[in-house]
Amino acid sequence: TGYFTLRLGKALERGTVIALDQSPEMATYLKRRVEASGLANINIREGELKNIDTLQSVDLVFCVDVYHHLHDRVGFAEQLFRELRPHSKVAIIDRPEHGHDSAHAPRVSKDMIKKEMLDAGFQI
Repeated sequence: TGYFTLRLGKALERGTVIALDQSPEMATYLKRRVEASGLANINIREGELKNIDTLQSVDLVFCVDVYHHLHDRVGFAEQLFRELRPHSKVAIIDRPEHGHDSAHAPRVSKDMIKKEMLDAGFQI
């Protein structure tokens, strides 16, 4: 919905927020919200991480309640580790206290996220 996208866009003094969504409907919805906000530092992209060519320039990957939707979480983590700059950060929040989402996908525990990120090469 862009909850964090818009807030990050407002807080960012320089640079660009790249918002990625696999859902065409959600990407369109977010584009409308960004246009209405007047923020010029937000770039909305539709598709998958593997289609993004800008990971070398990313300082922070911020995922909230997305991780459980990924079909290949380990592949996602490994791609991030390979393509991000050495000092880039990754923040993953997948709130298990919210149980299941509307698509009935079970949330991923903090311990499982840590394990998968460590297995991919990240330091916690």
